[in-house]
Amino acid sequence: MSAILFVLLSLRQDEGLRPVPLQSKVTQDVKISQSDAKKYYDQNKSSFTTPQTREVRHILVTSKALANQIESKLKSGQSFASLAKRYSKDTASAQQGGKLCVAHGGTSGACQQTVPPFDKAAFALKTHATSPPVHSVYGWHIIQALSDVTPSHTQTFKQVQAQIQLNLAQQKKQVAWSNYLAKVKKDYNGKVHYQNGYAPAATTTTALAPTTTG
Repeated sequence: MSAILFVLLSLRQDEGLRPVPLQSKVTQDVKISQSDAKKYYDQNKSSFTTPQTREVRHILVTSKALANQIESKLKSGQSFASLAKRYSKDTASAQQGGKLCVAHGGTSGACQQTVPPFDKAAFALKTHATSPPVHSVYGWHIIQALSDVTPSHTQTFKQVQAQIQLNLAQQKKQVAWSNYLAKVKKDYNGKVHYQNGYAPAATTTTALAPTTTG
């Protein structure tokens, strides 16, 4: 049944009888109004908000004693990037001299939310300042702020209206198509017959002879 539906084509007289897939024909009238899009935007505004972000670099070690030693090396003028590559247990950022982008209260692109102690220290630092050792569940961090904090920002409805309407239309079309298939299946239930040898396995039943015991 479903195989027939997917290959079935309808004709659009306004396009010179060019064949159009049935699914497109069924969903062609689906539209999302501006008011529908605005309602979705108002109900999901947090989805269109980017959190505060900041570029930092850090060195992660497992003991406070080692963190203190590294802090002393930094104060004596040694390179943060070189120390990160040598000591940091965060191997992903270590190869970049300890660099990473952090986000406050969520994620934003490549900027990731970090554990609370790290987050608090990273966003409290003055630009270019270096923190004392900060303890988290991962160990001891020394953090340096490389950039100013980029403020949180909410996209306006005008900026996201087209994308919202596209997403909602796709969802609504899927619902319309599913409802159409369910209706056709109901309308033709028991009315479809197959030539011998062509019935799908799912529609083939095997009569079992009654069994007796004793």
